[in-house]
Amino acid sequence: MNCICTVINPAEEPKDSFEETFDRQNAEQTNTEETTTDDYDWECLSEPEEEDTSIEATRHVSSFAETVSINERVIELKAAFEAEFPVGKTFVEKDTARLEIQSFSKENNIPFETFKSDKPYIKMICKHFGKYRAAKKGEEDIGTGEGLESVAQRPNQTTGRTGCSAFVYVRKDARAVGQPWTIRTSCFEHNHPMSEDRRAYHNNRKLNAEDQELAISLMRAGTTPSETLKMLETRGVNNLIVTDLTNIQQQFCRDNHTNMWSFIKNLESGGHQVRYMTNADERICCVFFIHQHGIDQARKLSECVVIDAVVSQMY
Repeated sequence: MNCICTVINPAEEPKDSFEETFDRQNAEQTNTEETTTDDYDWECLSEPEEEDTSIEATRHVSSFAETVSINERVIELKAAFEAEFPVGKTFVEKDTARLEIQSFSKENNIPFETFKSDKPYIKMICKHFGKYRAAKKGEEDIGTGEGLESVAQRPNQTTGRTGCSAFVYVRKDARAVGQPWTIRTSCFEHNHPMSEDRRAYHNNRKLNAEDQELAISLMRAGTTPSETLKMLETRGVNNLIVTDLTNIQQQFCRDNHTNMWSFIKNLESGGHQVRYMTNADERICCVFFIHQHGIDQARKLSECVVIDAVVSQMY
């Protein structure tokens, strides 16, 4: 077995150990003069700067009254939802639970939507549930507002996902036959203001078939969306904004779009075979096209649902 020995030359002084060296250096660094507040020249200090109030705030700051009203509405709706959908409430079917939750939330102007749905469960969340994805390279970071490169700012996203955690989780025991759907857990704590204006959400800004046909006919005749909105308000329609009618105008009142009747007549005049059915109100409820070109054109119509029927024959 080989041994490694250290030979100390008695002529040389032994070096300090690691601990001694560390203690000596630490003592040298901390060996400074003690100073007190009496040593400072307080006369040379400048006066505090006055607050600059020449620049107005660029965004609205909620007043105390507005904050209180928001908090009160959040508390009121939380209590209303907990009373209507307590943990343990049962439903006959999953669709029944979905429709009841959506109907009640729509009445209170807090839209809930389906987040996850499977055979034994369904989870419905507030429209403002979750957060937006993290910013990629070249995009502005949502949390800090800082970007890696100079890019255009994102549009206002405060009306979308705000990190709200409100949800309802309904489940049934798939192993047992005939068991009802039960609310297992829920949370109705919202982290955003509750708008009382039903026009705040797109789901509430829809027209029935009769009012939509009237709006389309007016705008095709040259009426502007603003004037059309005023006419609809005389009929009791108060859930729209001008942008909604502008979108309808873009979709139905341009040269490359036509209504169903004119569309069918144009196909028949071109030699296409078209069959259709009407209801009691003389509105087309079913159309059958033979030619692929007719099917392709029908896909552009919002009131049309295309079903491809394939006939197979065994030989």
